[in-house]
Amino acid sequence: MTIAPSPSTEPVASPMPEPVPAPLAGTSLAAVRTGVATLAHTGVDFLSFVTIAIMPALAVRLDMSEKQKAGLIAVGALASGGIQPIAAWLADRHDSRMLAVIGVLLAGVCVPMVGFAPTFPVLALLFALGALGIGAFHPPVAAAIGELSGRKRSLGVAVFFVAGMSGGVGGNVITPYYVDAFGFPALAWLAIPALMMAGAVAWAIARVPHRAHDAHDHHRALSKADRSKRWGAVGLLYAGNFVRFAVNNALVFLVIQW
Repeated sequence: MTIAPSPSTEPVASPMPEPVPAPLAGTSLAAVRTGVATLAHTGVDFLSFVTIAIMPALAVRLDMSEKQKAGLIAVGALASGGIQPIAAWLADRHDSRMLAVIGVLLAGVCVPMVGFAPTFPVLALLFALGALGIGAFHPPVAAAIGELSGRKRSLGVAVFFVAGMSGGVGGNVITPYYVDAFGFPALAWLAIPALMMAGAVAWAIARVPHRAHDAHDHHRALSKADRSKRWGAVGLLYAGNFVRFAVNNALVFLVIQW
């Protein structure tokens, strides 16, 4: 970006263009797509807590040690969290949201199979693969919600995340009762709504561009200082999330032990 000196010799950045909402934003079709993607978040986060909710029972069934229980929680957190920046980068680079659909398919197949795991390594593998799918779902769909919401982006994304939290609560509360009533093998039935959900996600977001059409111009209009501040803010958010999730997973382990 070129910075021209003003009469006072202070550098003045060129005006930054106003972001343009996605063409779909504000239409009834956008509202339906937003609703479908938001409900899918509820389902995906329900799946994310299925294994955690029944881990005390799985620990007894597979004779898991304390280290194995802690390791399983760590593997899930690393898989789900580690894949998200990669999924976001690939989606940006290829202007595609299909990783979210693949993620739902992966989680929808692996998570319902944890009830059949005969050994701890098999359980850990299924849990890790499911967590990878769950993590890959979030960046593309959250970005799609922002695009579809247009000038109500903050509201749309906030509702999206509340829906996910609701799904997580549901997964924690409902799964133990479900398994108690129908047994571990009955978890396999969760694959049916999960696979249907993958199709719904594909319909809802596949045609939504991953990048705003003016994204490059918008970025080039930023000064070097503004870009540095933005990356600094991103780094701070990552660090804060690292601390928050570390504490959260520690509490989850303690609850499982209790």
